[in-house]
Amino acid sequence: MSTVTLRTPPEIQATDEILKRGLWDVTISTALRSEVEFSYVLEEVQNPAEIGLSYWDITTYLDTVESDSKKDAKLDAEGFEILGSIRVHSDSRIDPRVYGAKDSVIYFALRNELKKFAAECAWLTDAYDCDIGEFDVLFTDSDLIRAGSVLELHAPPGYVLKNETFVRLSGIVEEEGQHGLEPAPTGTSQYVYKILLSADITEDNEFAFTITADLPETHHSESRWLVQAVYDEVVVATNDFGFPGFALVGTLPFSVVPELQTPGAQIILRISFSLAAMLRGETYVSLEITAPLGFKFSSGSSCLKSSSTEGSGSVFGGCIGNNNVATLSTTRDILEAGQTVIEMVCVNPDVTPANNFWRLALFLDSDSSLYRNIQTEEGYEINAMEAEFRGNNRLGVRAPGFFTFVPSKEIIGPIQVDICDGIATPKFVSLGLILLQTPPLDSGYALKCTPLYRVGLPEPPECSDQTSLVESVITLFFSNVFIEQEVGFTFAVEVVNPGAPPIPDPDSGSSGNAFGLVVRDREGNTIDANMIIPGMELLNVPLVGFALAWDAVEAQSISRLQVVLKITRDMQPGEVTEIQIEAPQDVGFTAPSNVILSENLPASDVAPVSVAGNRLIIRLNRESESQTLVGTTEMNGLREGTVLITFAVKNPSRLPNANYWILKMFGISMAKNLRCPMRLLALQGRLRELTQ
Repeated sequence: MSTVTLRTPPEIQATDEILKRGLWDVTISTALRSEVEFSYVLEEVQNPAEIGLSYWDITTYLDTVESDSKKDAKLDAEGFEILGSIRVHSDSRIDPRVYGAKDSVIYFALRNELKKFAAECAWLTDAYDCDIGEFDVLFTDSDLIRAGSVLELHAPPGYVLKNETFVRLSGIVEEEGQHGLEPAPTGTSQYVYKILLSADITEDNEFAFTITADLPETHHSESRWLVQAVYDEVVVATNDFGFPGFALVGTLPFSVVPELQTPGAQIILRISFSLAAMLRGETYVSLEITAPLGFKFSSGSSCLKSSSTEGSGSVFGGCIGNNNVATLSTTRDILEAGQTVIEMVCVNPDVTPANNFWRLALFLDSDSSLYRNIQTEEGYEINAMEAEFRGNNRLGVRAPGFFTFVPSKEIIGPIQVDICDGIATPKFVSLGLILLQTPPLDSGYALKCTPLYRVGLPEPPECSDQTSLVESVITLFFSNVFIEQEVGFTFAVEVVNPGAPPIPDPDSGSSGNAFGLVVRDREGNTIDANMIIPGMELLNVPLVGFALAWDAVEAQSISRLQVVLKITRDMQPGEVTEIQIEAPQDVGFTAPSNVILSENLPASDVAPVSVAGNRLIIRLNRESESQTLVGTTEMNGLREGTVLITFAVKNPSRLPNANYWILKMFGISMAKNLRCPMRLLALQGRLRELTQ
C-alpha cells in the first residue's frame, strides 16, 4: 500500500488526504458524519501474489490511531476476489493488421502466472462517525487452470471472430471439437470464443494458439481484450482487460501521377491519398513516401511544391528527401480526413524498377515505429524514347559514333547537345535540349570535339568542352533544327573506345557499356530521354582503317564510291566469310556486275556479290582448299594489307538525316561452328551535300 493515491468525491470530501502509507495499510484523514455514505478510491493498489477472496479490516479512530481512541471496526470484511493472472505477451500479433481486413490470423502468446500486478483502483464505502480510517487485507490461494476449465476470449468492438478457427500451437490442449463461438452472457450481439481445456495449465506455463477474425472497419475507442478461464461457471483466472489490444493500421488509398515518364527526368509528381479518419499528434503528423529504388527526392524545401486537403490551404510544411524516401510533416498537430493532394519534386530512374511499388505511411510526430495508416500501390512505367548508337567496335580505336533518337513529339528550334563522360551527375545548361551521358569514366570511353560531323545537316554544330577530375563534358549546339514526331534524328561525335571491354557493375546490374541521352527544351525542361542506350560489343578485331571515297555527287544521279580497308594481320579462311556494306537511307546500289574487288580479296567462286535493299553483300571463301577439275587448289583468307571495294549507287533526292555508311564483317565461330553476326563493325564516311 506504500504507493497508493487517494481520489475522493470533491463535493463533500475535498479535504480528505492520506496521512500515512504502510506496506499493508494506509491511514486517511477525513471528517465522517453519521448516516452519511462516504466513498474512497485508492489507486495503484498492488494485488497479492496468491489468488482467492480478499478480506479487509476497516477501523476508525478519533484524532489518533492509538488503541484508546478506536471508535469502531469491521474486521475480515469480504472484498473482491484475487484471480489467477493470465498475461497476454506483447509479441502477440495479427496478420494482416489493417482495418477492414478479412480473415486475419490472430496469434496469442499467453502465460498463466501469479506475479504481482497493479490494479486500477479499490473502492471502499462505509458510514462511521469518526475521523481516521485504517484497513488490512487477507487472502486464499490456488496455482493452476484446471482441466475442464473454459478459456474465454472477449474481443473488443468491431472484431468479428470466426467460428471453429482455433488452432493449437503449444502449451494448451483442448477437448477435440469443443471450441467455437457462443453468445456473450450480456445478451448483446457480441460473441465469445470458448475453448474447453482437456489438460491443466500450471503456474508459469506459456501457451499459444491462433484464431481467425475480420478486423474492425474503423478505429474504436475501446481496444482491450478480456481473456479469462472459467471453471464450474466461476472465473478462476483473467487478464482483467490488461491487454491493450493490437495496433491496427488504416488503409491509405493513393495514386501517383507523374508529369513525365521520361527516364532520368526531374519532374513534378502528383500524389493524392484518401484518409478515412482524422489523425492527431502531439505536435504534427508525418507522411512517409517510399518510392521504388532508383527514384530520387530532393532534400529541404525543394522536395515539396504544394499540398492541400479538400481544397484547403497548405497541409505539409516540412519535407526531408533521402534518395527514394521523402518524409513530410504537417503544419499543425492534425491531419484532416478526406482527400489530400501533394506535389513533389523528384527524379525518375533510368529504367522501370524491378520492384515497382510505392508505399505511403502515416505516423504521429516522429514515431515511425508505429504506422497509423499504410498502403502499397503499383508504380508507373518509365518510358524511354527509341534510341540507338552505332560506332566502331574495335578496342582502343578512335572513330565517329552516331546517335539516332526518335522523339515522341515534334521539336522545333535550336538544339544543344551536352555529352557528359564521368561518374558525377551531368551538368545541364539553360539552353540544353539534348544531354548525352557516356558510360562511367572508369569504363574507358572518351568523347572529343574534333573533328566535327555534319551527318545529314546543312552545317556542322558548334562544340565546346569542359574537363574535371571526374567527368568531361562536350557541348554541341545546332543553330536551327526541325525534328518531326516519330522520325529519327541523327548526330555524331568523336568517340575513343577503351582498350579493354567495360566491366559490368555487380551491385547496380549496369553493363558499364551504355550511353544516356536526355532531350531538353531551351529552358532546360526534359522532353524525352533514354538513359540506357547499349554501346557496341568491343572486340580486338584486325581492322584499323576504313575510308570511303566518291566522285561527283548529284541528286538522283549515279555516283561511284570506293571503300578502303586496312587489314592488320593475315586471317584464316572462314574467319571472315562475308562483308556487308550498308548505305544510308534511300541510297540504292546498282547491279552487282558494277562491283570491282581488289585481287587480294578472296571472294567466293559462287555468286560472290549480291544486293539486298540498301546492303551490298560480298561472300568470301569458307574453306582452305577448293576441288577443281585439275586438282586441289589452296585457298587463302583475308591477308594483311589494303583491300579495295569499288561500286556504284543511285543518290536520293535529298541528303539523308542518318547519313552514314556501315561496314559489317561476319565469320565462323571455330568453337561452335556458327555464323557470328557483327564479328566486326566499323562506321565512317558520309556523302557530300547533294547538288541539284
